[in-house]
Amino acid sequence: MENVFLKSPPVVQNPTANRFSVSWCVSGLATGWVEWGYDESLGNKAVSSHHGLIATDENFLSVPVVGIDENCRVYYRTATVAVKYHTAYEIEQGEVIYSNIYQIILPNRSADTFSMTVVNDTHEATAILKLFVKRVQEIKPDFHMWNGDACHSFNSHDQLGQVVLNPSDESDFSRSGGWAAERPLLYTLGNHERRGSHARSLCKAITPWTYEMSSLIKKVSQYYFVVRHGPVALVCLDSGEDKPDNREVFGNMADYEAYRKEQRDWLAVILKDPSVTSAKYIIAFVHIPLRPIDGANDGCRNEGYAFYSGECNKLWTKLLLEAGCQLIVSGHQHQVEYHPADDNYPINQLVGGGDKMEDAALIYLEATTKSLVLRVEDINQKILIQSEIRSKNSC
Repeated sequence: MENVFLKSPPVVQNPTANRFSVSWCVSGLATGWVEWGYDESLGNKAVSSHHGLIATDENFLSVPVVGIDENCRVYYRTATVAVKYHTAYEIEQGEVIYSNIYQIILPNRSADTFSMTVVNDTHEATAILKLFVKRVQEIKPDFHMWNGDACHSFNSHDQLGQVVLNPSDESDFSRSGGWAAERPLLYTLGNHERRGSHARSLCKAITPWTYEMSSLIKKVSQYYFVVRHGPVALVCLDSGEDKPDNREVFGNMADYEAYRKEQRDWLAVILKDPSVTSAKYIIAFVHIPLRPIDGANDGCRNEGYAFYSGECNKLWTKLLLEAGCQLIVSGHQHQVEYHPADDNYPINQLVGGGDKMEDAALIYLEATTKSLVLRVEDINQKILIQSEIRSKNSC
């Protein structure tokens, strides 16, 4: 039989102290698994199954890996096998295709340091993404964040898979694992991820968070989440679309207003969880900025689109402020800006760049128990912004 081939490197997602998931893109009907362990001998196997059936798909494979010892380096590789059904009892399979073996570090609350790179509003700009992937590989952060608007719209499975799982459009995965094979990718959705005939298939490639997140909230199956690593708690939110639900362009198929209120209720609980309250720094990520802009569209009007999210600001800012959030990182405006906390808005607001060479920017966050340094550099690694935030308990 004709074998399938890999169309992306592995992309590590949904990291916690004792689990993660891996997604990858394939060229045809296949099944797969993840082999993992605490050294390169691996020794453990994880599969994705539901109702007794191990998953198959023509485009995307995603496997959760659970039961990992905390505070350990983890090694893993993916395995992919083509599948062809002849009859109910005659299922042909191809040769196993293995990825390289990679190692990752999972969130560890007791870590002394934290580092993260962030990009946003890349909008399928492959030339920029190739440079970003290379830069992330050079920096070697603990985590990489994609803060929304990876696409213009999703119009086919092929395009969706290439955009989110193989953004630099590589073909030789034996040489390059992309930016998220050796570190977890954290993905906050932008408004453009909601658009196109295949937007509802994104969950096959960028998997929602579907595990127990705290002792207070039993289960979450959405694109908002908390990650705690070292001195930093990341509170990641989903601002939805940039227009009201009742606008005709959504064809009566938008329900973001209820979704934002759902996140408000979740925030009210999760921000009191010890994983957040004990952190030296609380950083929120949300694609559309929360800081108001005088005279600008707040996304609640019946014309135009949001420059900031008035509704999210009303629902979430007070809760974030009461929790001690020191920084909100956003995108959407396609222009790098940094607004220190002031009387107009009480939390530092950082906004990333856009999808033109002259606007593209990479954010780098690095923290110890004493201070958090944020740095923004352009595509040529020129420093555009650098600032330091002291820890909540520093003198």
